[in-house]
Amino acid sequence: MATFGEHLSDFYRAARAKPDDLMLEIGAGGESLVAYTRVVIVLLLLLLPLASTLFSDAKFESSAGAIGVLIALLVSLYWLKLTKREPRPTWLSFATTASDITSVTLVLALLAMVNPSAGGNSVVTWLCYPLCIMTTALRNDIRVTWFAGGLAIVQFSLLLLYLFSLPENALYSSEYGTVETANSVQRLILLVIFTLSTALIVYRMQRLVKISGTDNLTGLHNRMYLNEHVPRLIETAEKTNSPLSLAIIDLDFFKAINDQHGHHVGDMALKHAVSVIRGRLQKGESLLRIGGEEFLYVAKLPPEAALANLETLRTTLADSHFRLDDGASKQITFSAGVAAFPRHANSLSLLLKTADAHLRMAKQGGRNRIVCEGLPARPAL
Repeated sequence: MATFGEHLSDFYRAARAKPDDLMLEIGAGGESLVAYTRVVIVLLLLLLPLASTLFSDAKFESSAGAIGVLIALLVSLYWLKLTKREPRPTWLSFATTASDITSVTLVLALLAMVNPSAGGNSVVTWLCYPLCIMTTALRNDIRVTWFAGGLAIVQFSLLLLYLFSLPENALYSSEYGTVETANSVQRLILLVIFTLSTALIVYRMQRLVKISGTDNLTGLHNRMYLNEHVPRLIETAEKTNSPLSLAIIDLDFFKAINDQHGHHVGDMALKHAVSVIRGRLQKGESLLRIGGEEFLYVAKLPPEAALANLETLRTTLADSHFRLDDGASKQITFSAGVAAFPRHANSLSLLLKTADAHLRMAKQGGRNRIVCEGLPARPAL
């Protein structure tokens, strides 16, 4: 069981690191959910100034709240439109979060312009800060949570500095009471607590996704990633008319290593092969483990470019001999079959079926080679 220090260190690394593709894909779905939820929440928030108008004398707060909510509704509809764009902008989560936090601050500032105590003590409006921070959990990106919490703290602090620069008698009203230093500091502390709590929730979610979607031995994504992420890559490629290539990679004669040297050596050889291949992957390429010694290569490239890159991976692995326990070295090679969208198929199942057929052709052709129908085979030299 991990110690508190190990958890803290892991949390610190997760808080600084950019999420991988699977986390970002989940976060993209969360961003879409937040966009729809934001529109619904803003529509519900319209009821607050209406209720204030009907059941209280706080006419100014009602007017300010209504104006703020209407502006927020227009902005929310714009963000919703952007979430449907393919590819989705990488900055979208930060922009929507900044918009949400700033909208709350603007409403408080509008209240403070006429009634300073309302700007400092409006509980209903202030509670939108924690709501904005907590919804960042759906983005599955701790960086967005830190950004939301930090922005809320900075903006609310600046508002308080403005309020406390006013004459003391301006900080009191019969409706909202007095804006006090102790109460204001407590709210800032609460924002810190909400930010930390939400960040811990995101960290835990990421850990669970990583455990369920990652192969323990190699650290590669597994079939869960294949089933959840790759179909969406195909959808995006279809919508944007962009290339996508898949390749099934199978290590040659790997069973013989297990039989002759034991599974421990086989595991070490497997990790060696993965380390060599991962070290040469380029941007837009990824590697998944889908079987014992079988992997899936995914690249946002046309088949010609994917074939050339796979050839580099093949020769690099063949040239990097694996060292056995007795000091001897052993060459590890792989065969691969490539399938491209939309040249060979337009669905994941058909692409995998085509890639598997090409892999069998590579095995039958002598192994240590790459086959893609319609392109010259890449045999071992």
